Amino acid sequence: MKVAGALEILLLAKRQKLVIDVRPIMDNLINQASFRISQQLYVGVLDAANEERNIELTKN
Repeated sequence: MKVAGALEILLLAKRQKLVIDVRPIMDNLINQASFRISQQLYVGVLDAANEERNIELTKN
């Protein structure tokens, strides 16, 4: 059994067209669930998802 983290599952969901964009989901995790992620990983996930990567990581 392969173990997958939340971000890997988001990418898989996007590849299978279960979600349109991973960015708003990641932003909600960060802002509402106190999910901690480095800017480098955030950008890497956006790149892997082929989404725009101009970002500002700020917690509201």
